[in-house]
Amino acid sequence: MLSLNYTEKLLGIKTKAIDFSLLNLPYYILDRYELQLTTFDSLKVLLIHPKIKLEDLKLLKTHLQVIKKEYKIPLVVILDKLTFRQKEYLLKEKIPFIVNDKQIYLPFLATYLQERSDSEDIEKENLLPSAQLLLFYFIYNKCNEITTIQASKQLELTPTSISRATKQLEQLDILHSKKDGVNKILSFDGKPSDLFKKSKDFLINPVKKTIYLAKNELKGNFLMSNLSALSEWSLLSEPKLKYYATDNISLVNENFSEKLIDSEDQIAIELWRYNPKILTNTNMVDKLSLCLSINEGDERIEIAKENILNKLWEELDG
Repeated sequence: MLSLNYTEKLLGIKTKAIDFSLLNLPYYILDRYELQLTTFDSLKVLLIHPKIKLEDLKLLKTHLQVIKKEYKIPLVVILDKLTFRQKEYLLKEKIPFIVNDKQIYLPFLATYLQERSDSEDIEKENLLPSAQLLLFYFIYNKCNEITTIQASKQLELTPTSISRATKQLEQLDILHSKKDGVNKILSFDGKPSDLFKKSKDFLINPVKKTIYLAKNELKGNFLMSNLSALSEWSLLSEPKLKYYATDNISLVNENFSEKLIDSEDQIAIELWRYNPKILTNTNMVDKLSLCLSINEGDERIEIAKENILNKLWEELDG
Protein backbone atom coordinates (compact mmCIF):
# COMPACT_ATOMS: atom_id res chain seq x y z
CA MET A 1 0.00 0.00 0.00
CA LEU A 2 0.98 3.64 -0.08
CA SER A 3 3.94 5.00 1.87
CA LEU A 4 2.23 7.89 3.61
CA ASN A 5 5.57 9.48 4.48
CA TYR A 6 6.02 10.36 0.80
CA THR A 7 2.74 12.25 0.72
CA GLU A 8 3.46 14.01 4.01
CA LYS A 9 6.90 15.12 2.85
CA LEU A 10 5.77 16.35 -0.55
CA LEU A 11 2.51 18.06 0.44
CA GLY A 12 3.32 19.11 3.99
CA ILE A 13 0.14 17.54 5.40
CA LYS A 14 -0.38 14.95 8.08
CA THR A 15 -1.73 11.59 6.91
CA LYS A 16 -3.20 8.86 9.03
CA ALA A 17 -4.77 5.49 8.19
CA ILE A 18 -8.02 4.83 10.04
CA ASP A 19 -10.32 1.83 10.41
CA PHE A 20 -13.52 1.76 8.41
CA SER A 21 -16.35 -0.47 7.25
CA LEU A 22 -16.46 -1.88 3.71
CA LEU A 23 -20.22 -1.23 3.68
CA ASN A 24 -21.96 -3.01 0.81
CA LEU A 25 -19.27 -3.02 -1.85
CA PRO A 26 -19.68 -5.86 -4.34
CA TYR A 27 -17.32 -8.82 -4.30
CA TYR A 28 -15.77 -7.99 -7.68
CA ILE A 29 -14.54 -4.68 -6.19
CA LEU A 30 -13.11 -6.23 -3.05
CA ASP A 31 -11.52 -8.98 -5.13
CA ARG A 32 -9.69 -6.51 -7.38
CA TYR A 33 -8.74 -3.70 -5.00
CA GLU A 34 -7.32 -3.10 -1.56
CA LEU A 35 -9.06 -0.15 0.11
CA GLN A 36 -7.70 2.04 2.88
CA LEU A 37 -9.44 5.02 4.49
CA THR A 38 -6.94 7.78 5.26
CA THR A 39 -7.04 11.36 6.46
CA PHE A 40 -5.03 14.12 4.81
CA ASP A 41 -5.07 16.49 7.78
CA SER A 42 -8.82 16.49 8.50
CA LEU A 43 -9.86 15.52 4.96
CA LYS A 44 -10.99 11.90 4.53
CA VAL A 45 -9.67 10.16 1.41
CA LEU A 46 -10.14 6.56 0.23
CA LEU A 47 -7.02 4.95 -1.24
CA ILE A 48 -7.61 2.35 -3.96
CA HIS A 49 -4.77 -0.08 -4.68
CA PRO A 50 -5.33 -2.53 -7.55
CA LYS A 51 -4.37 -6.08 -6.55
CA ILE A 52 -3.85 -7.14 -10.15
CA LYS A 53 -2.09 -5.54 -13.11
CA LEU A 54 -3.89 -2.42 -14.26
CA GLU A 55 -4.88 -2.85 -17.91
CA ASP A 56 -8.46 -1.81 -18.65
CA LEU A 57 -8.58 1.82 -17.48
CA LYS A 58 -12.19 2.26 -18.58
CA LEU A 59 -13.14 -0.61 -16.28
CA LEU A 60 -11.17 1.07 -13.50
CA LYS A 61 -13.17 4.25 -14.04
CA THR A 62 -16.42 2.27 -13.80
CA HIS A 63 -15.30 0.60 -10.58
CA LEU A 64 -14.32 3.95 -9.07
CA GLN A 65 -17.81 5.24 -9.80
CA VAL A 66 -19.28 2.28 -7.88
CA ILE A 67 -17.00 2.96 -4.90
CA LYS A 68 -17.64 6.71 -5.04
CA LYS A 69 -21.39 6.07 -4.87
CA GLU A 70 -20.91 4.30 -1.52
CA TYR A 71 -18.35 6.56 0.12
CA LYS A 72 -18.86 10.02 -1.41
CA ILE A 73 -15.33 11.14 -0.55
CA PRO A 74 -12.25 11.67 -2.78
CA LEU A 75 -10.77 8.47 -4.20
CA VAL A 76 -7.08 8.08 -5.01
CA VAL A 77 -5.66 5.22 -7.08
CA ILE A 78 -2.38 3.92 -5.65
CA LEU A 79 0.05 2.43 -8.16
CA ASP A 80 3.54 0.95 -8.07
CA LYS A 81 4.26 1.98 -11.64
CA LEU A 82 2.50 3.83 -14.44
CA THR A 83 3.01 3.92 -18.21
CA PHE A 84 2.84 7.12 -20.21
CA ARG A 85 -0.43 6.01 -21.88
CA GLN A 86 -2.01 5.20 -18.50
CA LYS A 87 -0.95 8.53 -17.05
CA GLU A 88 -2.43 10.42 -19.99
CA TYR A 89 -5.76 8.63 -19.53
CA LEU A 90 -5.90 9.27 -15.77
CA LEU A 91 -5.06 12.93 -16.28
CA LYS A 92 -7.66 13.28 -19.04
CA GLU A 93 -10.36 11.71 -16.85
CA LYS A 94 -9.19 13.67 -13.78
CA ILE A 95 -8.70 10.48 -11.78
CA PRO A 96 -6.46 11.19 -8.76
CA PHE A 97 -3.45 8.90 -8.48
CA ILE A 98 -0.21 8.39 -6.60
CA VAL A 99 2.72 6.38 -7.91
CA ASN A 100 4.70 5.38 -4.84
CA ASP A 101 7.66 7.74 -4.33
CA LYS A 102 7.40 9.03 -7.91
CA GLN A 103 4.28 10.95 -8.93
CA ILE A 104 1.25 12.58 -7.34
CA TYR A 105 -1.87 13.90 -9.06
CA LEU A 106 -4.51 15.04 -6.57
CA PRO A 107 -6.68 17.71 -8.22
CA PHE A 108 -9.17 17.74 -5.32
CA LEU A 109 -6.38 18.84 -2.97
CA ALA A 110 -5.56 22.04 -4.83
CA THR A 111 -8.52 23.91 -3.37
CA TYR A 112 -8.15 22.22 -0.01
CA LEU A 113 -4.49 23.15 0.37
CA GLN A 114 -5.14 26.71 -0.76
CA GLU A 115 -7.99 27.09 1.73
CA ARG A 116 -5.85 25.57 4.47
CA SER A 117 -2.93 27.88 3.67
CA ASP A 118 -5.10 31.00 3.53
CA SER A 119 -6.83 29.98 6.73
CA GLU A 120 -3.57 29.45 8.58
CA ASP A 121 -2.20 32.81 7.46
CA ILE A 122 -5.26 34.56 8.86
CA GLU A 123 -5.54 32.52 12.04
CA LYS A 124 -1.90 32.88 12.99
CA GLU A 125 -2.22 36.64 13.14
CA ASN A 126 -4.65 36.67 16.06
CA LEU A 127 -6.72 34.38 18.20
CA LEU A 128 -10.45 34.84 18.02
CA PRO A 129 -11.73 36.49 21.23
CA SER A 130 -13.69 33.31 21.95
CA ALA A 131 -10.56 31.19 21.39
CA GLN A 132 -8.54 33.34 23.81
CA LEU A 133 -11.34 33.15 26.36
CA LEU A 134 -11.38 29.36 26.02
CA LEU A 135 -7.59 29.16 26.21
CA PHE A 136 -7.39 31.25 29.40
CA TYR A 137 -10.23 29.27 30.97
CA PHE A 138 -8.25 26.10 30.21
CA ILE A 139 -5.09 27.60 31.75
CA TYR A 140 -6.92 28.71 34.90
CA ASN A 141 -8.26 25.16 35.11
CA LYS A 142 -4.60 24.07 35.47
CA CYS A 143 -4.63 22.43 32.03
CA ASN A 144 -6.92 19.67 33.25
CA GLU A 145 -9.03 18.09 30.53
CA ILE A 146 -12.34 19.84 29.89
CA THR A 147 -15.21 19.12 27.53
CA THR A 148 -16.46 21.62 24.99
CA ILE A 149 -19.94 21.34 26.51
CA GLN A 150 -18.54 22.24 29.92
CA ALA A 151 -16.54 25.14 28.46
CA SER A 152 -19.49 26.41 26.45
CA LYS A 153 -21.63 26.56 29.58
CA GLN A 154 -18.97 28.18 31.78
CA LEU A 155 -17.92 30.73 29.17
CA GLU A 156 -21.47 31.52 28.03
CA LEU A 157 -20.55 30.77 24.40
CA THR A 158 -22.89 29.40 21.76
CA PRO A 159 -22.17 25.95 20.26
CA THR A 160 -21.02 27.68 17.07
CA SER A 161 -18.62 29.98 18.94
CA ILE A 162 -17.11 27.18 21.04
CA SER A 163 -16.72 25.06 17.90
CA ARG A 164 -14.86 27.84 16.06
CA ALA A 165 -12.70 28.56 19.10
CA THR A 166 -11.80 24.89 19.51
CA LYS A 167 -11.03 24.48 15.82
CA GLN A 168 -8.66 27.44 15.79
CA LEU A 169 -6.78 26.28 18.89
CA GLU A 170 -6.41 22.84 17.31
CA GLN A 171 -5.28 24.19 13.95
CA LEU A 172 -2.63 26.32 15.64
CA ASP A 173 -1.50 23.22 17.57
CA ILE A 174 -2.14 24.98 20.89
CA LEU A 175 -4.65 22.49 22.30
CA HIS A 176 -5.50 18.94 21.31
CA SER A 177 -8.84 17.20 21.41
CA LYS A 178 -10.40 13.76 21.26
CA LYS A 179 -13.94 12.77 20.42
CA ASP A 180 -16.41 11.65 23.06
CA GLY A 181 -19.57 11.07 21.08
CA VAL A 182 -20.71 14.44 19.78
CA ASN A 183 -18.59 16.14 22.44
CA LYS A 184 -14.88 16.98 22.40
CA ILE A 185 -12.41 16.69 25.24
CA LEU A 186 -9.65 19.32 25.20
CA SER A 187 -6.19 18.55 26.53
CA PHE A 188 -2.61 19.79 26.72
CA ASP A 189 0.48 17.85 27.73
CA GLY A 190 2.33 20.35 29.89
CA LYS A 191 2.06 23.01 32.56
CA PRO A 192 -0.11 26.14 32.37
CA SER A 193 2.99 28.34 32.03
CA ASP A 194 4.15 26.18 29.09
CA LEU A 195 0.82 26.60 27.37
CA PHE A 196 0.87 30.37 27.85
CA LYS A 197 4.36 30.60 26.35
CA LYS A 198 3.37 28.36 23.44
CA SER A 199 0.39 30.54 22.56
CA LYS A 200 1.99 33.92 23.26
CA ASP A 201 2.51 34.88 19.60
CA PHE A 202 -1.21 34.48 18.90
CA LEU A 203 -2.67 36.32 21.89
CA ILE A 204 -4.63 39.54 21.44
CA ASN A 205 -5.11 42.64 23.53
CA PRO A 206 -8.58 42.14 25.03
CA VAL A 207 -9.23 45.89 24.92
CA LYS A 208 -10.59 47.12 21.62
CA LYS A 209 -11.31 50.70 22.67
CA THR A 210 -11.08 53.04 25.68
CA ILE A 211 -13.60 55.78 26.35
CA TYR A 212 -13.86 58.34 29.15
CA LEU A 213 -16.73 59.18 31.43
CA ALA A 214 -17.32 61.72 34.19
CA LYS A 215 -16.92 60.02 37.58
CA ASN A 216 -20.48 60.82 38.64
CA GLU A 217 -21.79 59.20 35.45
CA LEU A 218 -20.57 55.70 36.31
CA LYS A 219 -23.54 53.45 37.05
CA GLY A 220 -23.47 49.70 37.56
CA ASN A 221 -20.99 47.04 38.64
CA PHE A 222 -17.79 47.30 36.61
CA LEU A 223 -14.51 45.46 37.14
CA MET A 224 -11.31 47.32 37.89
CA SER A 225 -8.80 47.04 35.06
CA ASN A 226 -5.51 48.31 33.63
CA LEU A 227 -3.32 50.26 36.11
CA SER A 228 -6.10 50.32 38.70
CA ALA A 229 -6.07 46.52 38.90
CA LEU A 230 -2.32 46.27 38.46
CA SER A 231 -1.72 48.52 41.48
CA GLU A 232 -3.90 46.21 43.61
CA TRP A 233 -1.63 43.25 42.82
CA SER A 234 1.70 45.04 42.97
CA LEU A 235 3.67 47.77 44.72
CA LEU A 236 2.72 50.34 42.10
CA SER A 237 0.93 53.45 43.30
CA GLU A 238 -2.75 53.73 42.55
CA PRO A 239 -3.21 55.81 39.37
CA LYS A 240 -5.08 59.11 39.37
CA LEU A 241 -7.19 57.90 36.45
CA LYS A 242 -9.40 54.97 37.47
CA TYR A 243 -9.85 52.16 34.94
CA TYR A 244 -12.86 49.86 34.54
CA ALA A 245 -13.75 47.15 32.03
CA THR A 246 -16.89 45.94 30.25
CA ASP A 247 -17.77 44.23 26.99
CA ASN A 248 -21.18 45.92 26.80
CA ILE A 249 -21.18 49.56 25.75
CA SER A 250 -24.91 49.77 26.44
CA LEU A 251 -24.01 49.73 30.16
CA VAL A 252 -22.15 53.01 29.70
CA ASN A 253 -23.88 56.38 29.88
CA GLU A 254 -24.05 57.90 26.39
CA ASN A 255 -22.38 61.08 27.66
CA PHE A 256 -18.91 59.63 27.23
CA SER A 257 -15.90 61.15 25.50
CA GLU A 258 -13.33 59.46 23.30
CA LYS A 259 -10.65 61.78 24.66
CA LEU A 260 -9.22 62.19 28.14
CA ILE A 261 -9.79 65.76 29.26
CA ASP A 262 -9.34 65.70 33.04
CA SER A 263 -7.96 62.68 34.91
CA GLU A 264 -9.22 64.18 38.17
CA ASP A 265 -12.82 64.32 36.98
CA GLN A 266 -13.01 61.41 34.51
CA ILE A 267 -12.67 57.63 34.59
CA ALA A 268 -11.55 55.30 31.80
CA ILE A 269 -13.89 52.59 30.52
CA GLU A 270 -12.23 49.83 28.53
CA LEU A 271 -14.47 48.09 26.02
CA TRP A 272 -13.34 44.45 25.88
CA ARG A 273 -13.55 41.88 23.10
CA TYR A 274 -14.92 39.29 25.54
CA ASN A 275 -16.78 39.47 28.84
CA PRO A 276 -14.12 40.27 31.48
CA LYS A 277 -16.31 38.88 34.27
CA ILE A 278 -16.15 35.33 32.90
CA LEU A 279 -12.58 34.61 34.01
CA THR A 280 -12.57 36.21 37.46
CA ASN A 281 -14.37 35.92 40.78
CA THR A 282 -12.95 39.19 42.16
CA ASN A 283 -13.73 42.84 41.49
CA MET A 284 -10.81 42.96 39.05
CA VAL A 285 -10.20 41.54 35.58
CA ASP A 286 -8.23 38.29 35.38
CA LYS A 287 -4.45 38.45 35.55
CA LEU A 288 -3.64 37.00 32.12
CA SER A 289 -5.96 39.39 30.31
CA LEU A 290 -4.76 42.26 32.49
CA CYS A 291 -1.12 41.75 31.55
CA LEU A 292 -2.04 41.67 27.86
CA SER A 293 -4.12 44.83 28.13
CA ILE A 294 -1.29 47.07 29.39
CA ASN A 295 1.37 48.19 26.92
CA GLU A 296 2.85 51.23 28.59
CA GLY A 297 6.52 50.45 27.98
CA ASP A 298 7.31 51.57 31.53
CA GLU A 299 9.95 49.39 33.22
CA ARG A 300 8.19 49.47 36.60
CA ILE A 301 4.95 48.33 34.97
CA GLU A 302 6.68 45.53 33.06
CA ILE A 303 8.31 44.28 36.27
CA ALA A 304 4.95 44.36 38.05
CA LYS A 305 3.35 42.35 35.22
CA GLU A 306 6.18 39.81 35.31
CA ASN A 307 5.84 39.40 39.07
CA ILE A 308 2.09 38.87 38.77
CA LEU A 309 2.59 36.16 36.14
CA ASN A 310 5.33 34.45 38.14
CA LYS A 311 3.06 34.24 41.19
CA LEU A 312 0.26 32.95 39.00
CA TRP A 313 2.46 30.16 37.62
CA GLU A 314 3.51 29.20 41.14
CA GLU A 315 -0.17 28.73 41.91
CA LEU A 316 -1.21 26.97 38.71
CA ASP A 317 1.87 24.89 37.83
CA GLY A 318 2.19 23.34 41.26
